[in-house]
Order: sequence, then C-alpha cells, then structure tokens
Amino acid sequence: MSLPLVQAVQSISVVGLPTYVYTVPTGQDGQYRVDVVSQIQPASSLSIVITQAGSASSSITSTAPAAAQTHVEVSKQFNCAAADTLTVALSSSAAIDEQFNNVNSLIQVVRVA
Repeated sequence: MSLPLVQAVQSISVVGLPTYVYTVPTGQDGQYRVDVVSQIQPASSLSIVITQAGSASSSITSTAPAAAQTHVEVSKQFNCAAADTLTVALSSSAAIDEQFNNVNSLIQVVRVA
C-alpha cells in the first residue's frame, strides 16, 4: 500500500482575527487540505470558517468552543481547479479574543496528490 504524496504549499502563523486567502496556481489542480489550529483563552467564542470559491463552493465552520477550552481545530479537504480560492476567516464576538496575542493560529494549506 502506498501513501498519498502530501506537500505543504503554504504554512503561516497568525495572531488575532485575520482573514487569509490562498489561490490555487495554474497547473496545480487537485486535492487540497486546509488545517487550522488556534490557541485561545477560556471564554473565547472563536469561529473558524474555511471556504472554497471558484470551480466549486464548499465550506466548513468550527464548532463553538466550550467555556474552558484552550484550542480549536478544523480541517477540510477540497477538490480545486486553478484560480480557486481557499479562504480562512477567524472571527469572534468575545471581547477577550480582540486583545492582542489572545488568539494564535497556524494555518496550513496542503496539496494532497
């Protein structure tokens, strides 16, 4: 049995509640997986939404964190064509998440061949 070739095409560490967009390059059609891991403070209301736009539309939203939870993870695989965009949006309605360094996230886009 052979394992699929996995190639990280973008990995970025972010602080706060940004929106990140990755555009699939020409000639790089295929399966892409987006992984997001966020470290949060208790009482956070962080929401992570990963969306594909272009040749297809698909999205996933993280579940609401529990009161004492200190991290949130979400991952989804997409079938992408060239010029498709994969968007990761971090948002929150909790004041604690607006404070500097209270939300630290690693966003990784992986091409799965």
